[in-house]
Amino acid sequence: MVDPAATHLPDLTDLLRQSAETELRAIDWGKERLRRGYKVSAAVTRLESVREGRTLRASCAVSAAVRDERGALLVIVEGRVRAEEEGSALASVERGALEGAVHGAMHRLPEAIRNAQ
Repeated sequence: MVDPAATHLPDLTDLLRQSAETELRAIDWGKERLRRGYKVSAAVTRLESVREGRTLRASCAVSAAVRDERGALLVIVEGRVRAEEEGSALASVERGALEGAVHGAMHRLPEAIRNAQ
């Protein structure tokens, strides 16, 4: 996990949790026809940002692990995003990159779980 003190986001862990929960709720799990319950955990594995004049760039990678009811690891997926915006707040571009990476990882889960069953 990325050290929260190394980012411009004062609440990285909370933002990751909120974003992951939002993305997981957006998936139509009934439609996915998955047979069991699963536990998902997520971690920010990379979050970097840089300012070049007025252009702000951030890259983020989020890893999500899925375990079955017994705790056995089924699959790990990753979402990666590079974000860019004009402005002055690196926290804003970092948050956008984080949300995009979480979205990418979470929306890969249903297919990854089906393939692992």
